[in-house]
Amino acid sequence: MDIQYYLNMKITHRIISLFLVLMLFASGCGIFGKPKEPKAKPSRVKWKASISVSSYKSLGWLNYSPGIADGVIYLRGPDGLYAIDARDGKEKWKIKNESLAITTPTIYNGVIYIGSFDGIYAIDAKTSKGLWYYKIGHEVSSKPAAADGTIYFGCADNRFYAVDAKTGQLKWSFETTKPIYSSPAVYDGKVYFGGTDKRLYALDLKSGFKVWSIKTGGIVDSPVISDGIVYFGSWDHYLYAVGAKKGKRHWKFDMGSEVTSAPAVNNGVVYCSSWNGRLCAIDAKTGVLKWAFESKSPVGYDSSPAVTTGTVYFGSDRFYALDAQTGRRKWEFKVAEAKDGGISSPVVSGNSIYFIGGSLYSLRK
Repeated sequence: MDIQYYLNMKITHRIISLFLVLMLFASGCGIFGKPKEPKAKPSRVKWKASISVSSYKSLGWLNYSPGIADGVIYLRGPDGLYAIDARDGKEKWKIKNESLAITTPTIYNGVIYIGSFDGIYAIDAKTSKGLWYYKIGHEVSSKPAAADGTIYFGCADNRFYAVDAKTGQLKWSFETTKPIYSSPAVYDGKVYFGGTDKRLYALDLKSGFKVWSIKTGGIVDSPVISDGIVYFGSWDHYLYAVGAKKGKRHWKFDMGSEVTSAPAVNNGVVYCSSWNGRLCAIDAKTGVLKWAFESKSPVGYDSSPAVTTGTVYFGSDRFYALDAQTGRRKWEFKVAEAKDGGISSPVVSGNSIYFIGGSLYSLRK
């Protein structure tokens, strides 16, 4: 064999061997180091605030959720009202008041409005200073609605109230025959709410006079309004669509169980959960089912869904993120502390999702 050829081949082999060793070393898989660990997926949890909401229970009419405004989360804790920084979950301030009802606070013009076991409070959102208190003597579990300087809410004394947002002075009240726990919705000069007397009401905003009401076969939960149509669920197992102007029924859809949560409307689709653990997507115009998702629990609690671009979020036995068009599960999150009290209705803000499941959670979308 030609000596020069032999030497060239030997040099080439050494170069190849050195190249392979360097490649193995760089990848962390060779003899010079331990195998490189694959990068772990980032945790779904941004933060968790240990605020035990032990008194939260699924009541079948209470779509409890945290309220958020200007980067601060407000919620009813075990002993009062908490203000939590939305960025890191740290407490900003707390008001110790055990009389506060389990209700979602409303933040309007820098003021927090929240029900109690015998009335409603107005609290400065920045300073936590109490501004006024309207005493009724009965529980206010209805999330207030705010519009044109007025706060609207229902009460366990069978009455629906309108009070001045700045002073807390009564403007008017409307009497029904049974307690009101539904959260109201304001639309086109009227306020809408459901009652335990099995009716949905539409009242004139200024006078409080009844414009119309519609009877169902069960307790009526919180309504939502989109494009002149009022969507609401009832304990008679149906989801209803009625005209906001005159209360004429467009359609009703059998959910198969009590509807104890408020629906959500997005891009011509109504999303609604029910007590049997199902979440249904229904065509808003026709009332025809598009898809249904069955959770792993036969009990759906009363968490209302939240919809953002392309995704529906809701809580049942776990917290779910579903494709809004197909109902396909994108991901799910197990909430260990939520066994007794369930999972609250979620609130989506920016790239975060906030909900209560024993503790207050912030998840990545």
